[in-house]
Amino acid sequence: IVELPTAFPYFAAIAAIVGSGLDPARQLVLLLLFNICFVSPLIVMVVTLSLAGDRAVKILSRGRDFLEHRWPVVLSVLLLVAGVFVVLLGATGFAGRAHSRFGRFLRRVHHLIHP
Repeated sequence: IVELPTAFPYFAAIAAIVGSGLDPARQLVLLLLFNICFVSPLIVMVVTLSLAGDRAVKILSRGRDFLEHRWPVVLSVLLLVAGVFVVLLGATGFAGRAHSRFGRFLRRVHHLIHP
């Protein structure tokens, strides 16, 4: 029951990936990417504990303190990067429909960020 709340984002990601209409190989890559993003903090902690030895607790405590004090800034930067990416993706997809040099340029940019 404790783990159930963490399953809802996973189910939502699976539903979004399956509903995307992509081929199964791309869907598998997207699911793998989601899983890597989900467990990467745990992997970083395990690697730190394995490699840092006695200093691991101090390193992890400093990281926790940093996030506790600056989480609004960290979160806002992450959301800003995600928002800029989504807006750029949408704008290049929309404006890339123009039949001009600029439209061709935007189509190339769109294909660079969304192959």
